[in-house]
Amino acid sequence: MNAKQLNYFLRLKNVLSEDYRNQLVETLEIVAGNLSKAALNVYTVYVDVVVRQSTLPYSAFDIKNSNLKLSLHFSMFVGFIYSEYKEKNVHNAYRYCLAFKRAFKELSSQSGSSLQDIKLLSNRISDDVQSCIFQYQSQHIDRELLEYYSGWNCQCKDGKEIFLNIANVFDTFGSEFCEAIHFTISNYTRTLKTKTAQNVIYRFHILLNTFTELCNSYEVLNHALKAENSTKFMLNVYHILLSRNIQNGNDIKSFIGDWNHYYIPNFTSCFIDTGFFEEPITPFITPKFKSPKSSKQTVSIGGKFSAEEKERVFVDIPLEIKDEKALKIIENRLKLDLEHIRISFQNAVDAIIQRHERNIEYIKNGEVKPFPNKSKKPYPMGLKEHPCNTIATFYHHGYGGGGSTYTSFLGEQGNAPELIKELNIPTTDSLMAFASLLVIEHPQITPSWLQEWELFDKNGNQVGFKQAGKQWVAVSFKNRKGVALAQQEVLLSKYSKRIVEGLIAHTKFTRDALEKLGGDDWRYVMLTSNLTTPTRLENLNSSIVASKGFYSFLILDSVDEFGKPILTKEEAEQLAPLVTLRNIRKTRGLQIYIETHSIKAVADALGHKEPNLKTLSSYLPEPLMDYFNARWVRIFQNAIIFEALKDSPFLFNALDFDENKLNEFLDNHRLGELPEHLKKANDCLLIEESQQQIEQLDELVYTLSTPLFQVLIAIQTIVETAPKEEIFMSIIEKWYEAAVFILSPFSLTNNAITYRTYPLEAKHMYESAINSPLDLKLFKENLLCH
Repeated sequence: MNAKQLNYFLRLKNVLSEDYRNQLVETLEIVAGNLSKAALNVYTVYVDVVVRQSTLPYSAFDIKNSNLKLSLHFSMFVGFIYSEYKEKNVHNAYRYCLAFKRAFKELSSQSGSSLQDIKLLSNRISDDVQSCIFQYQSQHIDRELLEYYSGWNCQCKDGKEIFLNIANVFDTFGSEFCEAIHFTISNYTRTLKTKTAQNVIYRFHILLNTFTELCNSYEVLNHALKAENSTKFMLNVYHILLSRNIQNGNDIKSFIGDWNHYYIPNFTSCFIDTGFFEEPITPFITPKFKSPKSSKQTVSIGGKFSAEEKERVFVDIPLEIKDEKALKIIENRLKLDLEHIRISFQNAVDAIIQRHERNIEYIKNGEVKPFPNKSKKPYPMGLKEHPCNTIATFYHHGYGGGGSTYTSFLGEQGNAPELIKELNIPTTDSLMAFASLLVIEHPQITPSWLQEWELFDKNGNQVGFKQAGKQWVAVSFKNRKGVALAQQEVLLSKYSKRIVEGLIAHTKFTRDALEKLGGDDWRYVMLTSNLTTPTRLENLNSSIVASKGFYSFLILDSVDEFGKPILTKEEAEQLAPLVTLRNIRKTRGLQIYIETHSIKAVADALGHKEPNLKTLSSYLPEPLMDYFNARWVRIFQNAIIFEALKDSPFLFNALDFDENKLNEFLDNHRLGELPEHLKKANDCLLIEESQQQIEQLDELVYTLSTPLFQVLIAIQTIVETAPKEEIFMSIIEKWYEAAVFILSPFSLTNNAITYRTYPLEAKHMYESAINSPLDLKLFKENLLCH
């Protein structure tokens, strides 16, 4: 079994009762840290295979009320782990058993029972563990269920095995069909190289799991994939996957390309060409993606801004000021936030480096407390009075070296957070401080780059941080770029070189400990630990997002080098929840654009491929364009409202600013004359033969909104129904022409609609305006000349 693969087995969700699972989750998070989820999965399999006698969820009432049953339960679990759990080395089995030894001790102390001790060793199988293995192997075990949890693997052309996630196929369509699917896919992947096979299997996972959602039995699926039905069925699958991609904000063009070039061709080669499923009567549908004729003129800077980020950067910017001034406000906000983050994390890194140097002296001079202390000689411990001894003792015994009550052994019972801080071992929070400084300095660094950052290769050569001529570089991989562009070198400045050196020194003890345990994790840069377990931080971005410990680094009053305030502590508290590596990178990308007004500079800074400057010359970063689109809509609406209500006592009730700001708004944003060619367009609006004349016009761009439609509909209706003796203000004639020009496509019929189509996304705005008209009588009073 592989603990990571167990996440795919939905059956596990129903093995433990909700109360018992929640209790274990809470306890394991305390005693096992990053290992808690994997440990719970392995234990749940043990319960399903060995303990549970019915289909009802296991509540653990029996072991909670009996010392003997609890001890037997744990010893059988130890035997199960060492017999069935096959991953890198014995140490992995030790880690899971140790996690549950602590968890069961905690649970037994809560219920007033006790757990018989089983001696666990990190580097070999103890006599106690050997007895547990004999005890487990003497029991009647459900081998079919055990084989089910072992999962399915496929071999590729070069002999490497890849996990095949078909547990849902087994659960839904039965073992016979599942084995047939496994056999067919295995034959197909044997013809493919590893990388290709991994991509193929990934897409087969998605397809097959979607099949289980649409069909609840083998009979239903078999009917759906008959020759006469399969095209329609696969189209339903396509629609479901397309909908999910849209909901998740993924690139639709990429998905449709995947469907056409990977999903359908691989499914056809594997299952149709081999005769596993019937050949469809009509070919599977592979839609073509059609790009919009006009774009929003935006470029990505690594993702959209969240609502909270938008509020922090763009809220409360006065409408009446010029756009250039609004841009300066945005630039200053970005600068202050990034400067606060940089200073705060630099303080944290400086403290870590100072503790590292201090601890080197403590290790040299401290008295080491032996484990176990057979002589019963008292050894003074504790951070307050004997930090030298405490730190020297930990670094002598290493992770988990002082037994299950390591904090007590080191004289700091119940004070693990402070102990971890002073021992200066790497945590998610300390890694966040180093990583953030690197991303601010080099925004081309992404969370995935950091996660894949190897300091040493498999032969022990240092490759991730090295000197190239006079320049120092950090080297890692961005897997999403493809094989040719995967390796990415970051040229380090003197500042970032010091940060990298500090990070390597900070993780060295953890790296040495992992190397002794075996496996490959020690080779990576981003390593973390608690008092007992060193590990590689594999899910870097999600781990950092889940952690809130680094907030303490950020929540402080900050000043620049001249003593000028940057952020107050209260402002920093509002900023802290928004700080992630991705958000820092997005903010840097936006800041670089505002400083340089160059998309090429943004592309270079973020490590993108060379942009096409002809097509990108007028582009803006997406968050900035979204803000200014909304701003321009509001300015346009306020300008129309002013023209319509400038003689009304209700004018300032309708505007988004007060009387003091009106003159500034009018100076910057008052409506001017419409272009002369608008009238020319209006004259040939409904004449189908005039298409050529329309095509010769310069392009006009209108920012549409429901309030704008309401105003234009009202203007058109009032002007067209007014008696001849009524005279309107001169500006209304121009806006009547605009109203006819904008609204006419919504009433065109027959062939004319092919020459003047309205944007589909505007239809609901138009319909909302029709269904919620303005009060024409009140509106008309403000249009007439009196």
